[in-house]
Amino acid sequence: MAERYRVYAPDLPGDAGLSTAPPPRTVTDLMAWLSTVLRGLKDRWLVGHSYGAWIALTYALQFPVAKLSLIDPTDCFTGLKPTYVARALPMLLRPSEPRYKSFIHWETQGLPIDPEWLHLSALATLQPTTRPVKPHRPRTFANLPPTTVVVADRSKAHNPQTLTQQAHSTGATVLHLPQATHHSLPTLHTNELIDALLSQ
Repeated sequence: MAERYRVYAPDLPGDAGLSTAPPPRTVTDLMAWLSTVLRGLKDRWLVGHSYGAWIALTYALQFPVAKLSLIDPTDCFTGLKPTYVARALPMLLRPSEPRYKSFIHWETQGLPIDPEWLHLSALATLQPTTRPVKPHRPRTFANLPPTTVVVADRSKAHNPQTLTQQAHSTGATVLHLPQATHHSLPTLHTNELIDALLSQ
């Protein structure tokens, strides 16, 4: 993306990373932080995956955004599957590298996950973090900017068909990655994902 655009990828305050901003405790805090990050930028195109997609969507419904891309978004148009939540709970309640890796292997369904990415992301779950701001699914999409929703057709996080239908109902453009799962997106489908985003 950086070959064609100026790209910013901020660490969310409170997560593992280099951010030193106070962790947001409410949706208002979270939106104020993102407004500060984006201050002075024109023609802002927000791109988010999973929880990051919810943050991007929540912001775009309140503040001016030129374009929005939501990559297999959670809690935006449909809820998480109970089976996904149940499988994630042990990892969230008692984080460990083996639990995290087991969860990722379960969701990615045998796809060849990059071992270095898997190790690094597992270590991040062991770092002291603050509780994330709880997502609330939007009730109205009246102020939705031009939006693309990329659906991972093999995602176990939610029902891809329901996500597709609900996203279509808001007027968003929906694109599909047939072989992708929710957690294989960061490393296995980069070229497909970039092509999908740049086509819009």
